[in-house]
This record gives sequence, structure tokens and C-alpha cells, in this order.
Amino acid sequence: MAAPLDDYIKCGRKIVRQHGWMVQGVLPDAQQASYSYTVGLSIGYGHPEIFMVGFDPELARQLLNVAGRRVKGGARLDTPVYLNEVVDVFPVAFRPLAHASIVEHSNAGRAILGFEFDAVQLFLPDAGGLFPWDVGCDPSYARIQTSLLETVGDPPARQ
Repeated sequence: MAAPLDDYIKCGRKIVRQHGWMVQGVLPDAQQASYSYTVGLSIGYGHPEIFMVGFDPELARQLLNVAGRRVKGGARLDTPVYLNEVVDVFPVAFRPLAHASIVEHSNAGRAILGFEFDAVQLFLPDAGGLFPWDVGCDPSYARIQTSLLETVGDPPARQ
């Protein structure tokens, strides 16, 4: 009899084969915020996986799937960039993640894909349109998005 983890990995691989990617959600606990990430963009589209931290898993799933469809359509989100096509009313930002952060927080994804992968993080602005790296961003909003994963490089340049 297959173990539940083996069944989950098989199911995840089937979803990735059928749809190109899946979204893996991780619920919050006493030490960390919830987070979600894509699994499959790296093999299907040669693109880093995308993480989102600190938001309701259902919202994260929806936004990560929109971003995944943009990648499927040819968008490259693997460098610091703002994108207006994920949420209709405001831009979101993407920043590359440090390898150690990715490895530490992607156990299920690595099991499903069978290898380590690169990733970026999708950031949402606060109510004032500011991102965690912007002066004046709501501190609690910034903290929830930056407390788990380590980004690398500079933030995207404002256009």
C-alpha cells in the first residue's frame, strides 16, 4: 500500500502534467505566515517557480494561477519587475529569491518535481500602493511579506 505522501506526489505530478503547474499552499503556524507557490513552471516553461507569502491561500492560488498564465503566454518574471496584468487595479512586483530560502520552504514542490528549482516572490502593494521596500509602506504589511523568504538583488525600478 502506498504511503499518503507517495499518493500526494503522484497526484501532484499528474496535475503538473495535465495543467503545466499546480499551486502548493502551506498553512500558517506559530512560527511562520502562510505561503503558497507554483510547482511546474520550471519544467513546463523554463521559468522560476513563484512564491507568495502572508495571504489567504485561496487568494494566493488565484493570483499565482494568473501569474502562471502570464508565464505560459511568454512573460518573464525572473528579474525584478512590476507587472500590471495580475491584478486589474494595481501593479504587483516580482523579485528573485535566495536559493537557501527556496530549498527551506519547498519540500513538497521538490518532491513532486524531483529537483531543486529557482523561484521569485510575488509582492502586493499596501493600501497606499507601496511595496515592502518603499519608504512609508505599512510596516505590518511589509513584515508579513518579508518575514519568511530572502530576496536577492535590488527591487524593481519604478517606471
